[in-house]
Amino acid sequence: MFPQETIEEMLRMCYQSEVERRRVKYIADDSTLEKIKKAAKWLCGDYKVGLLLYGSVGSGKTTLAKAICNLIGILYGGSSIKDNVFEGVVIHFTDFRY
Repeated sequence: MFPQETIEEMLRMCYQSEVERRRVKYIADDSTLEKIKKAAKWLCGDYKVGLLLYGSVGSGKTTLAKAICNLIGILYGGSSIKDNVFEGVVIHFTDFRY
């Protein structure tokens, strides 16, 4: 497989693509890059199936979930996501409302 740094860069590009697809300017702030780094670590690690993304409304959970699924599709030859499930990988995300 690929080293974590490569997966991290590929995931960053997928995330950027998802942001720009919405016609929004991509800003690589520290918070976004940290979330991408953690997701890349999960992708490269030997963890349980499933990932929980949490945060406030508008924090990029759905965008990151789509970017992860797109990267998995690139790496493993898939083509699409459905209901945040991609070949047995389940990504849950929820909003924290204050």
